[in-house]
Formats: sequence, C-alpha cells, structure tokens
Amino acid sequence: MFKGFFLLLIMLTVFSAASDAQFFRRNAPKKAERSLFRKNSVKGIKKEAKVREPRKVTKAKREQEERQAKIKKDYARAVEDKKKRVVEIQSPEVQERMKQNKKNTDLSYRERKKNKASATRKGRRKY
Repeated sequence: MFKGFFLLLIMLTVFSAASDAQFFRRNAPKKAERSLFRKNSVKGIKKEAKVREPRKVTKAKREQEERQAKIKKDYARAVEDKKKRVVEIQSPEVQERMKQNKKNTDLSYRERKKNKASATRKGRRKY
C-alpha cells in the first residue's frame, strides 16, 4: 500500500512538471517585441511628459521679451547718437584727430589680439 501511494505521488509530480513545461503563453512574444521596438522610449528610458504653461503666461513672457529687446535696441541707438554728437560738436581739426586716434587704437587692439592668438598652438599655424 505504501509503495502504491509513493508511486502515485511520484507520477503526479512528474506529470505536473511536464505539463508546466508545455504551458505556452500567447502574449509573451508580443510583449517582448513591444518592449524592444517601442516608439516612445529609447532603450528603456521613458520620455518625461512636457508641461505646458497656460497661454496667458506664455503670452506675458513673450511680451516681456519683446519689451526687453526694444529697450536694449533703444539704448544702443541712444549710445550711438551720443557718440555722433560728441564728434559733431568738435572743431574739424579735433574731429580729424579723434578719427586718427580711433584708427590707431583699433590697429593696436588688432595687433595685441593677433599676438595673443599666435601664442596658442592653433594660432601659430595661422599666423
């Protein structure tokens, strides 16, 4: 009796293991394929969702940037006008001297820049 019971128990475990080995999951290949070729992720790294600001906020930011650009442009124009006015109010001899000084300054600045650049490896090849 004990022998028959033991034999029955062994047969049940062997057949159940064999039936588990034969179990076929239908979705397994599709799931693997989906995870490999998913469009919204690159090698398992998911994209973060974009958070859009309300339209009023984006409009206010854009308008602020436009105002800042206008202020910057007006300032640059005012500086140019002041420089021109400074030259205009001088006598012609002084104007010529100022022009010559500016040319000399630009030339010396270019020479200094060239010397500084030629100190580097890339600059030595260039000059």
